[in-house]
Amino acid sequence: HVHFRSGTVQKRLSTPRARSVKRILCQDQVLNTMDSCTRAVQSKFYRGFYNWGHLVARKPCTIILISVVVCLAFSARLFSVFRNPLPSETEQSRLWVPQDAQAIDDMNRFEASFSKFYRRNVVVFTSSTPGGNVLTSAALTDMLHFDTTVKNELFAWKGEDDDLDLGNVSYSDVCAQTASTSHPNATSCISFGHPLELWQKLDGSFDFAYSDANLAAQVDSGKGIDTTLFPPSSNRTVDVGSIFGGIQRDSNGHIMSAASVRFTYLLKEADNGEAIRNAAEAWEDQMNHLVGPEWTYSGLSKGSVSDGPVRWTSTNIAAYPQTAGAIPRELSNNISGDLVAVQASYFIILLYAMLIFGRLQPSRSRVLLAIAGVVGVGMSVAVAYGFSTLFVPVNPVVNVLPFILIGIGVDDMFVLIFALEKQPIDQPVTERMATAMAHAGVSITITSITDLFAFLLGTMSRLPALSGFCTFAAIGILFDFIFQITFFAGWMAFDAYRERKQKVDLCPCLCSPTPATTGCSICPWTYNACNPSITTYGMRPFIVKYYVPLLRKTSVKVIIIIAFAALTGFSSYGASKLQQNFRYRWFVNDDAKLQEAFDMQDTYYATTGSPVYITTPASSEVEYHTIAGQQKLIQMATSVQADQWVEPNTLSSWYPQFVDWLAACDDVLTGDDGNPCARRSCSRTYSEGSRLLFPHCSNAKAQRDADGILLTETLSYNGAPVTLPLAGSSDVKSLVDESGAAVPSGSYVPPASFYSWLDQFITDSTIGSSFNSDIVWQSTAPVRSAAQVAEGLTAARMRVTGVQLVVADKQVSAMRSMRDTVNEVNYGSSYPYTFGYLFYEQYAIITNEAILNLALALCAVIAITLIIIANFGATVLVALMVVLVDVDILGLLWWWDLSIDSVAVINLVLAIGLALDYAVHIAHAFMQTPGSRQERVDKALEEMGTPVLHGAFSTFLAVLVLSVSKSYIFRVFFKMFFGICVFGVLHGLVLLPVLLSLIGPAYVDHGAKVHPNTSSKPSGIAISSTAQGGTVEATPSSQDVTSAPPSPPGSEQGGDSPRTYTPRPST
Repeated sequence: HVHFRSGTVQKRLSTPRARSVKRILCQDQVLNTMDSCTRAVQSKFYRGFYNWGHLVARKPCTIILISVVVCLAFSARLFSVFRNPLPSETEQSRLWVPQDAQAIDDMNRFEASFSKFYRRNVVVFTSSTPGGNVLTSAALTDMLHFDTTVKNELFAWKGEDDDLDLGNVSYSDVCAQTASTSHPNATSCISFGHPLELWQKLDGSFDFAYSDANLAAQVDSGKGIDTTLFPPSSNRTVDVGSIFGGIQRDSNGHIMSAASVRFTYLLKEADNGEAIRNAAEAWEDQMNHLVGPEWTYSGLSKGSVSDGPVRWTSTNIAAYPQTAGAIPRELSNNISGDLVAVQASYFIILLYAMLIFGRLQPSRSRVLLAIAGVVGVGMSVAVAYGFSTLFVPVNPVVNVLPFILIGIGVDDMFVLIFALEKQPIDQPVTERMATAMAHAGVSITITSITDLFAFLLGTMSRLPALSGFCTFAAIGILFDFIFQITFFAGWMAFDAYRERKQKVDLCPCLCSPTPATTGCSICPWTYNACNPSITTYGMRPFIVKYYVPLLRKTSVKVIIIIAFAALTGFSSYGASKLQQNFRYRWFVNDDAKLQEAFDMQDTYYATTGSPVYITTPASSEVEYHTIAGQQKLIQMATSVQADQWVEPNTLSSWYPQFVDWLAACDDVLTGDDGNPCARRSCSRTYSEGSRLLFPHCSNAKAQRDADGILLTETLSYNGAPVTLPLAGSSDVKSLVDESGAAVPSGSYVPPASFYSWLDQFITDSTIGSSFNSDIVWQSTAPVRSAAQVAEGLTAARMRVTGVQLVVADKQVSAMRSMRDTVNEVNYGSSYPYTFGYLFYEQYAIITNEAILNLALALCAVIAITLIIIANFGATVLVALMVVLVDVDILGLLWWWDLSIDSVAVINLVLAIGLALDYAVHIAHAFMQTPGSRQERVDKALEEMGTPVLHGAFSTFLAVLVLSVSKSYIFRVFFKMFFGICVFGVLHGLVLLPVLLSLIGPAYVDHGAKVHPNTSSKPSGIAISSTAQGGTVEATPSSQDVTSAPPSPPGSEQGGDSPRTYTPRPST
């Protein structure tokens, strides 16, 4: 004892020995404080669940009825599911893309300028046996026939649900329209060049009458056969690599053949439910029907193919369509098809639970109780879907939720049932239920609340699919916990009453009670027909007889610690090698016909990237017309083409073509009379007089009426009628140099004439009209007046083809590099955009999202475990197990050749909750048990080892059906759940017991000896504990020795049934 009243003693505290005494006193005070907190918290939880168990045992009917009413109320939305299906989301951009990402802002700006992004429908043509040459006259002719049929004969008039609001729709009705309507006579559908435009003539016809070698040579040149469309002086070429796939070259690098040709049909895009969206989807489905009925599903649409005479066949080529609605359609089919897997999972779990609890003891069997437990889990699934869909739509990832809830719910069911079976049968049912709930309630509360908070924190994720899933999961886990301690607990009480009256399982109301200790419940002729030893089965005897003694050995503990250290090291290495990835085809079932289209794309266009659009802002922000503004346009085109992530020579920009169109006016040609003439002055003599051959070089844009209809005149040339547009007023074209002086070799458009000449280029020029969709004018009048033209542009864009990339890190680098390139030009608020950027944004944040979600979930685990267990040492060990399991899961991902994506992040968050389940039950049982560390570990394993193993195995069974799934998402879930179950059990039942036996915290009395609602005290152990050093003395109380209730028949032999346990005193 040290007394601090003496100044001498205070002086002596400055000596090393005194300071050591002071530290010991402080440590003792801290430990006593921690023990007091632990005792207080544990006592509160124990008393709370004790009282609840007592209430449930007294009023089971009321509790069950209330829980059923709650379930019906919160799942009421499901009652109208056939008439009003649950809201679902299958749009990729709304599932996997952070909605606050820059790409979302850029998409909104892009769609505001150029309307919504297009529905991109791709058809890849190959030879009838893929791999052959398609550069043949017969193959190209069949492709053109398909294209003509699609554009002119394909109609749809009914969608999946009803007749289309737009009536009988054709390609021209649903195709993406040009952004400008100033050229009403031009084709209104957006087309970035026809795939066969190399053989297209000015009048729109095609000529394939060439040898295979000549056709290949045409592709090799990149120039079309019509010199008007492809002037020799122009740099206009076709992007061969994006159209033709499987190209073979000779030793000189010239193209010899191609294995595929890719056609693209751009349709209007709109939100779900809009008339144009329904029409586009129906038209796409009819195109799938045109290729073959195997490319679609019945009932999705009606039209000229499925319900009409239009057909297309070919013996020369094969077609592989990938429509815009194909992936959402497959995801929707997956959602509805997943119901079969869910039903199979429930059936497997039900059989397993019936097998475990359907003992060969008529009154000790609990098959009906197992069925009630599975029904309770089903109630939580119903609430999760019925209530959550009021706020969040169903997405493809949510469909794994039933499997998760089955695993978690059945785990809790095992813990509750085994806790009940620990209590002597001859106790009053109220006391038996109260004690069982008091012991098991804390364990399932810790696991449920930590899982709940982990998923609640996950709802803050920036990824909509992850956030939505976490919303469903949090609600499902909350109600699973509620129904376990209400609905299932009520049936536990009923089962306990049945067991006390020795009524048989499966027939408690009709069959007579029986004292038989063996036999099948509903087979009276088997009663007592077997040797009583037949009831000795299950995991508990194995754990007590073999596993616990094995784990006591020091050599085994050393081996276990070394083995787990090696496992952690290997897993950490694998985790460091993980990469990000995301592919559309992952979300399509393996047996879907669409996978063949993906195969063709991957085979022949694996090196072809996606188009990237560089959008420049309005004329009010940048000066397109000035020399400086034009120089910025040139700099922008040069910079983006020079970017390392852009394919060479893929720039498609209106400005250089505009300049070439004007510069060609100074070219010298050979006139009709055989004499040279400048293009601007070359003319042709008709019967009615002379007319310029290239009127745009000397005149303003052709004349039109108020509706924008081109005004023409009919002339006679060599006796044949010729129709020509009426030329506008005189307006001689000439370029200027940097100073603004007109010179033949000028490089810039005169600022004063920039917008009027650009309007004429887009309106009158065949080449210019192909860029009609790339320029958006402030005025949308059919014929813009000079004043309207002078208002300038709303936006303009140019296009390049990005390098094909499959590694997520490089895709993110390409996106950021292009943004930096555009920003460095400093041309107003110009920005790059392509649809792929939406997913690159996911890659850019997925690692941080994974770290954030895991950190938040782990913090929730630590905080809640610390609050409920109220012991720092035990909490640290449990948290360590959780972290090690997640590290092992990451290593397993690498070993299984999986990647980090949204699905993996969801599973990693799940791993925290499930790994906690396996560890916290052991830790909590350890904390509740007196004795030495080793004795407490032995008791914890004996009590909780069996329910933990059953819980893990039932979770594995719940997801086992996913192992044969044709869905990537389901297979990933199975693989990761396999790892969670295996690593969770290994850490919870192997490593944690070893660590607890070595460094486990001391026992703290949780107040179990004080039982409210009863005048008697349960049998217990008299405990005296000192915090310092963790020494525990345990002696049986006199009541334990003299008045312990006798064991019921069969309690010593019943397999997984508990046996009476009296801890040995320890010093």
